[in-house]
Amino acid sequence: MYTLLSAIALPNTIGAQWSTVNLNTVSVSEIFSKYKEIVLTLKRDSEEVFVDLNQLRSKYATYTNTLPVLLQVLANYTFETLSTLPNKKIDYIKYSDVTRVGYRIKLARRGVVLPEHYPSSELVDIELTRPQYKTDLSLLHTHCLVSVNGYYHMTDTDGERTYIVDGGVTSRYQDLAQVGLTSFLSIGQLEKIKLQETDLSTRPGSDTLKDTVVITVDKDTANKSFFLVLGGYLVMPQEGIFWQVGEYEYHLDLKRLPYLERLLESHHYIDLQSLALTYSELNKENLNIEEIWSDRVIKKYFTLSQTFFVIVDRDNLFTNKITLRQMMSPGIFTAYQDPSYPLIVGTGKTAEYWKVHEDGHWAVTVLDNYYRNYIFNRQNQNTLVNVTGQLSFDRPFFYSQGFLLEIGAYASE
Repeated sequence: MYTLLSAIALPNTIGAQWSTVNLNTVSVSEIFSKYKEIVLTLKRDSEEVFVDLNQLRSKYATYTNTLPVLLQVLANYTFETLSTLPNKKIDYIKYSDVTRVGYRIKLARRGVVLPEHYPSSELVDIELTRPQYKTDLSLLHTHCLVSVNGYYHMTDTDGERTYIVDGGVTSRYQDLAQVGLTSFLSIGQLEKIKLQETDLSTRPGSDTLKDTVVITVDKDTANKSFFLVLGGYLVMPQEGIFWQVGEYEYHLDLKRLPYLERLLESHHYIDLQSLALTYSELNKENLNIEEIWSDRVIKKYFTLSQTFFVIVDRDNLFTNKITLRQMMSPGIFTAYQDPSYPLIVGTGKTAEYWKVHEDGHWAVTVLDNYYRNYIFNRQNQNTLVNVTGQLSFDRPFFYSQGFLLEIGAYASE
């Protein structure tokens, strides 16, 4: 027989912290609805144990009786236990549109002293300034990710200014520069590592990167966290998709990502000319399957200015998805909590958004929330020779179900 002594929980709220809660009279279904993490202190015979209640979520998420009753039902159940209580403070990332927090953007070319009347077409980067505040602008490079029109870009700094690498090029693709800032300042410093073709290899027994991309990074990530920005899209560690194999070796299964869809989507927003793809004269969106899965193209994709390996100076980074309400209208979501995390839409693009508090909720607006329904997804891709950006005739797109990507880490001792 288990006896509930106490409980701590992490609410389903933005920026949540652990707190002690009374769960004696609350239904189990309400507990799982209200909290994303619940840890119980239980007594069985004379022993006290710490139990993560989420191990029962899949089976008892709709259980309508109280927790003490459920513990009676599970009197002979063997729980997986924790060694300690997770009662540390949690730090989270923060997102904002750069204009909202006082930054200004202008076309620039880093590392070059420009003469007067320098052609704007040659200004390939974007410089970030914050004229109304005294701000260490180098922190934008060392503690932030910066997105332009939905795609994260490599940044650079000279210690006084921060530049978005190729941000000027990206802004010309849409004649627009929406810039978003994802701050890791409360979590830790970021080390952004530009990948080279020599950092990529095939796994033993394989002849192609299509099977598995082996990434070698000559940096120690012990007691640190890592993730990848690939073609402007975030790729967080996940077993079977992107994971660490050795001290300096990481594996990525590109087939587990929407690689084709992302190529078709991103070529409207970022410069993919370095991939040297062979386009049809009749259709500029025609992609040859064999070519885009070739080692040559994959290596070029991994060396874009929108691709880099990121090491976070913080251990045990975790993520969580907070779904927004889709209003079934172009570019509109609703949030009932103040949104402060990156908004992910479509096949993984980070949508820069503007938020307004209206009548008890937040209206969240983005430029593009479409999930494009490519016609090739209705065909057997193993038999396809080429794919195009042609959309299905009956349902060319869906309104994307967006979610806020929460990234956090427990505070250090």
